[in-house]
Amino acid sequence: MHISSLTKPTSPSLRVGALAATVRAPAGGYHLWIRLPDGTDEAALVAASLRAGVAVSPGRPYFAAEAPAPYLRLSFADNTGTDEISEGVNRIAAACAETGVVAGT
Repeated sequence: MHISSLTKPTSPSLRVGALAATVRAPAGGYHLWIRLPDGTDEAALVAASLRAGVAVSPGRPYFAAEAPAPYLRLSFADNTGTDEISEGVNRIAAACAETGVVAGT
C-alpha cells in the first residue's frame, strides 16, 4: 500500500485490519483526513493512538467553526515506506478497537 494508492479517486476508502474509513485525498500538502463514525471521541482515539506509537491529530481544531463530523488528521512524508504506513494504520486500527470505534465501510 502506498499513499498514492490511498488517495486515488477510485480508492476513497482505506481498509487495513479492522480499520475502514473514508480518506479525503489531499489537494496538496502532506495530511490525510480520515472521517470517523459519528459519536467518536476524537480525544480518546488520539490518546489511544499515541499509546500505540502513532501520533495523530484530532480534526476539530482545524475547522474554523464547529466540525461537521469527527476526523483524524494524519501526516505523512514522501520517504515513508509502505511497510511503515501499513504498520501505522494497523496501530490506529488497534486504537480504534481499544476505544470502541466501530469500523465503517
